Amino acid sequence: MALFGKPKDRRNPVGWIDQHGLAGRQSVKVSHLVFWFAFASALISATLPPFRYFYLVTPFLVVLALLADGRGVFPEEVRVYVFFLLGGVLFAPLGNKEGMRDLFLTFSGISVGFLVSVPRIRLQTIVALTFLGTLAFFVMFGHIKDIVKFNFVASESALESSSAFYMGAFAVFAAYRRRWVLYLFCLFATVLFLKRIALLAALAAGAVCLLGERRTRWLLNPLTMIIANLVIILVTIAYALGYFDYYILHYTDYSANALGQGRQTALRQPSSEIVDQWWRFLFVGKGAGAVYDVMHRATMMSNTGKANLHSDLMKIVYEYGFFWYVLIIGAMYSVRGFRAKLLAVFINVLFITDNSLIYYLLIFYIVMCCRMDPDVPGSAERQSALKPVPRGGAPIG
Repeated sequence: MALFGKPKDRRNPVGWIDQHGLAGRQSVKVSHLVFWFAFASALISATLPPFRYFYLVTPFLVVLALLADGRGVFPEEVRVYVFFLLGGVLFAPLGNKEGMRDLFLTFSGISVGFLVSVPRIRLQTIVALTFLGTLAFFVMFGHIKDIVKFNFVASESALESSSAFYMGAFAVFAAYRRRWVLYLFCLFATVLFLKRIALLAALAAGAVCLLGERRTRWLLNPLTMIIANLVIILVTIAYALGYFDYYILHYTDYSANALGQGRQTALRQPSSEIVDQWWRFLFVGKGAGAVYDVMHRATMMSNTGKANLHSDLMKIVYEYGFFWYVLIIGAMYSVRGFRAKLLAVFINVLFITDNSLIYYLLIFYIVMCCRMDPDVPGSAERQSALKPVPRGGAPIG
């Protein structure tokens, strides 16, 4: 019996209820309940940030839903994150507790994508709920009165919020569907909630969308983008080690570190180690979570908490090495759909100067929107299936 095929029930053309009859109906209900829990948790996090950790129950609920249904799907948009997780598992003996936590956060974000079915929600509804929920937070906690304190160039705003990343992602979906008014609104929200890299990523994806699939086919392929990302990481290392200091100061009147909001200091130590031990980093990094150790040493914060590197590209190279870095970038652009490639551009730009690999709510919104609005009609039914789960309850293999 095919895992994905035409449903026997003619009254169910969408194919949400599988061929197990009543069991299928029950499993669909479980999948939808898990989805609604995840979506509600994501929305609550925008209004009441301390409750964002409720979402981390989601992957456990997803496993229960998969066991109930006996199968799941594998959206191509999660491929890059799966390769990141596989790298973490492969280099687990070199990793640490913080690294394992990173892997769990990433898995939490993509987990909803494996559900066999999800309900449909309009994109504008998701945008409106996220936007209003974020504004509600600022109104309730008094930040809205400081809205005039806004400096885009210096990245200063009383309304700064992680919702800017979500809005940037929604902009990609709006651009793909040529809903330009909604796209512009998402850009406005990204500026209002002030995450400049999210705005740049959404603009880059929008530009690629305007150029079209044919014109960008030569660019958005694994080989070209692997080369481009290798250049980016080499430029990042050169920036961290001070090779551009004179030019940055001369043309911007800002020091390199000030212009990067402290990123030069954060990146200097791992960059120095990669240059000094380049032979080692060609094939293997220092394990998941190693960036936190080097950041503690570099910033002298060993007893004050967790410091992020602010570059996922550098994080991958430092923790996994260049070989796995190439595999991850290749996986990112080996997707077939044009929308998946637009999302790859968006995610790739974030990777340059941010820590979005562990932004589980951002990953959730991306995966959720992909599942609710398939790139090609009917493509959700043709996605690769996970191995069936035996009725005895054996884990997914």
